[in-house]
Amino acid sequence: MPTGSIVVLVLMSVALVAIYVAWNWSKWRKSFAQSAVPQPPRPEAPPEPEPEAEATPNPPAQREVPDLSDSMTLDKDRESDPEITMMGKVPAEVLALMQGKLSADAPLEEPEEESFEVDVEELVDETEEEETTGKHALILVVGVARSDRGRKRQCNEDAFLVMEDQHLFVVADGMGGHNAGEIASQTSVDVMKSCFEHKDFPGVPRPDWPRRGDELVRSIHHANREVFALSQEKPDYNGMGTTVVAIRFSPNKQRAYIAHVGDSRCYRIRSGELHQLTEDHTLGRLMGAKGKAAKHLAQAVGVRNDVAVDLTVDEPQPGDYYLVCSDGLTKMVPDAALLELALADEDLEERSNALIAEANERGGRDNITVIIIRVDNPVKEAKRVEAAASAN
Repeated sequence: MPTGSIVVLVLMSVALVAIYVAWNWSKWRKSFAQSAVPQPPRPEAPPEPEPEAEATPNPPAQREVPDLSDSMTLDKDRESDPEITMMGKVPAEVLALMQGKLSADAPLEEPEEESFEVDVEELVDETEEEETTGKHALILVVGVARSDRGRKRQCNEDAFLVMEDQHLFVVADGMGGHNAGEIASQTSVDVMKSCFEHKDFPGVPRPDWPRRGDELVRSIHHANREVFALSQEKPDYNGMGTTVVAIRFSPNKQRAYIAHVGDSRCYRIRSGELHQLTEDHTLGRLMGAKGKAAKHLAQAVGVRNDVAVDLTVDEPQPGDYYLVCSDGLTKMVPDAALLELALADEDLEERSNALIAEANERGGRDNITVIIIRVDNPVKEAKRVEAAASAN
């Protein structure tokens, strides 16, 4: 092919390419401009909803503890110390739990008529018809009481009662601080003392209960009504309350009746072993509450017009010791030290003084009240006293 023809063909090809580019340039430029702008991400399709699980009730052990923040009336002094029990007004559901003695896995119900539980320890239920009181005392009981303000409190809100002729020993730990906890505790022991002095126990007797235990419980009920009524009369007394733990012995029946409300305690020491005979009425113990709320009392004497009282029946043996105390002792001194100090000296006064001194040594963050009771064989004790008198 001649050179001239090749040149003509090349020029024609270049011309055709130029015409094609010119024809499509505007369309290509628009496309390039759109591709240079970042595009928003494409929305993902919403996930398909999972099939709903069948509604099942929460396991009882994980039941939510009621929020008591609006119903608690706390002593400011106690509130600052998580180790010190604080007092609160009882919500209806907690009162239902207490009065019905429901377990933590039972459904909460509205409070019904007040009911109580007898916890019989190492013996069967006893009533007057089942067991006649003997003519002679089978045991002899002697008790010593001591109370101390402690190292942190400005006043002593504890009160105690010792009625040797009635074989009755009571400790009350008042709460309320500025709301007159000391009035609640002293009123309680005064009312109980009056009941026993006049042998007048208001309320309906329960014939299926041992008479002496029933009378002890009714004296606490009466104290509760009196403290509650007093708290309604004066604004300064509103919200006050107290724990109560009381033990009454029947020497001729060889029985001990322990009634209590709150977290003051009664222990028995037998054969070198310490046994707690009462159960603390705290939210932690009764409802499984955790943390700071666990130390709050679920109930106390004088906070409401009615109160549930636990009653325990025990069979004292010569050589036993009973320790009745406020939580100012038990929150400071562990059980091992309690046992050691309660048996450290033959003299009951020295033992009680040693326990109080130990609680103060460990911080003394609350009032401390201690009653130590020794159970003796009356025949052996009479012979011992006679021998001591002859020796002198």
